[in-house]
Amino acid sequence: MAAINKNRYRLITLLYVIFVCLSVLNIPATLLDSNYYSIRTLEFEEKSRQEQVNFANQLISDETEKLANDSAKTYLAIQDRIHKTYEMMDKFDQEIQKKLADQKTDVYQEFNSTRKMEEIFLEKEGAEKKENIEKVYDELFELVKYLNGQPLQIDSSFKNLVPVRAIITTRTKKEVEWKRYLFLHKPVAVSYFHIKRIKLLLLDVENIYQLAALKTIGYVPAFYSVQNNTTVLFKQGEMNKVSDAQKQADIMKRMKEEVNKNTSNASAEMATNDELTKRLRNALQNENFYVGIKNQILKSLNYSATGDFSIEVTPEATINKTANDYYLYFKKPGVYTVKFTDKRGGGKKPLFDKKVEVNILPNPLIKLNTENMTNNIINVKDLLSANRLIAYMGAAMFKNFPGRINGYQVIKIATDGKKQTVYNYGDVFQPASQSLIGSLKQGDIVMFDMIQINMFDGTTRTANPMTFKIVE
Repeated sequence: MAAINKNRYRLITLLYVIFVCLSVLNIPATLLDSNYYSIRTLEFEEKSRQEQVNFANQLISDETEKLANDSAKTYLAIQDRIHKTYEMMDKFDQEIQKKLADQKTDVYQEFNSTRKMEEIFLEKEGAEKKENIEKVYDELFELVKYLNGQPLQIDSSFKNLVPVRAIITTRTKKEVEWKRYLFLHKPVAVSYFHIKRIKLLLLDVENIYQLAALKTIGYVPAFYSVQNNTTVLFKQGEMNKVSDAQKQADIMKRMKEEVNKNTSNASAEMATNDELTKRLRNALQNENFYVGIKNQILKSLNYSATGDFSIEVTPEATINKTANDYYLYFKKPGVYTVKFTDKRGGGKKPLFDKKVEVNILPNPLIKLNTENMTNNIINVKDLLSANRLIAYMGAAMFKNFPGRINGYQVIKIATDGKKQTVYNYGDVFQPASQSLIGSLKQGDIVMFDMIQINMFDGTTRTANPMTFKIVE
């Protein structure tokens, strides 16, 4: 009897096991094919959302002068940053379609392919020779980092729904790298679906910040019925129907009530307008109020019996007194009520209230610590003598700068086009920066870029870059 070849049977058994495993792991074509309608739905939603964003942008453009408050500026800056990421993702989407078209195919013909999309994601492009998947990763993670640093962040859905985390834990508690979880080693039907989904999320969050900016000047989402001459307002989860005629009547009614109220208040004040109230009103300051700094509320209050009155702030704020001046310190932006109370005779009689709108600090300005330059032209000697960058606010009320320069890039661009860059920590030129500046020649360009500033209101700002041409 011939000897049995055990290795042959082992090989047959192994191939059988592999076949069974592949049969189990195989994804039915119909399952991937159904994503065709999912992607088409996202494309439809993206177009609809883009129209909403464009409409809001048009309204914002018409109301630019009114949208000058700090809260609106912050919301619009966030919107602008989100839109830049959307433009990057949209450009990448178009590049994918073009690359596939160059190969005489398209996304829908390659639904089952894991190779086609992965080739595009891993392709290295640009001067930095960075993989496309790395560009997408960096852009999305930088956006979330930016949003987390904003004091008025009102929505975190983008971070949670993408999701934007380096390592993602699956439902089976397995840890998977972000790139692999969403894009790599996935059929085109899956990876391309995520691209469309992320684009739609970006437009949704952008629109949220547009509406927040418009809300600061009284705009709320609404529908208008031409037939019934009625405006339907959506505000704080409620729907209110207001006809135009009714709106005019309500406005007139409120105006009359306000006049009567003011008249009544004026009469009451005249009755109780003693020396204390007069002194308080005369010392009252009406300047802007900001987070993170001392805000003067009473100036040169020439009244000896300071125990005869009290100041109360709602929501809570810190109250300090220096000589005859009173200051308030706020930790968050918002509208506060400052109440002045008469405590004479052991009583607690309200005198008057003052509404205070507290904003984040304005954007800072940057300059060199020198006056020896004209039209952004300077020589190396004066540049080295400057020795530092100075941050300032450009308003008389800020006697001291409410923050500090954290660092910046010093960039030298020689006349031959060669570029050198060093990073400078703090405001003063460090040795590496001094060395780079000392090597500048006539005709070279020096740039101070990525100027990061930590403000006392807890925010981090990036100032506009400064560029100088070297003479002599």
